[in-house]
Amino acid sequence: MTQASGVLVTVAGDYKPGRVRFKVTDLTVPVAGMPITVGRTDDSLERTRVGDFGYGWSLSLGNPRLTVDSAHHVTLTMPNGERVTLRRKRACAGPTMYVL
Repeated sequence: MTQASGVLVTVAGDYKPGRVRFKVTDLTVPVAGMPITVGRTDDSLERTRVGDFGYGWSLSLGNPRLTVDSAHHVTLTMPNGERVTLRRKRACAGPTMYVL
């Protein structure tokens, strides 16, 4: 005899930790070398950004996205969602340098 039980958990409010990404491939064109892929991505970390298909959605062409904040730090978001931020570090009289 097998017995099963479960517990329903409901989280109220806006705080729901964790990242959710959903990617849909709409078109793949096979060409010599690397195929061309066109798709859509929904990312919970981008929920306040108005994208190509609504809030959190963006067009996926395999290209990274660069953003610069008010402190001139550069963030590179790769197609897989990985983010790298280069922080601006200015020498006294020299050129601006960026460090990880």
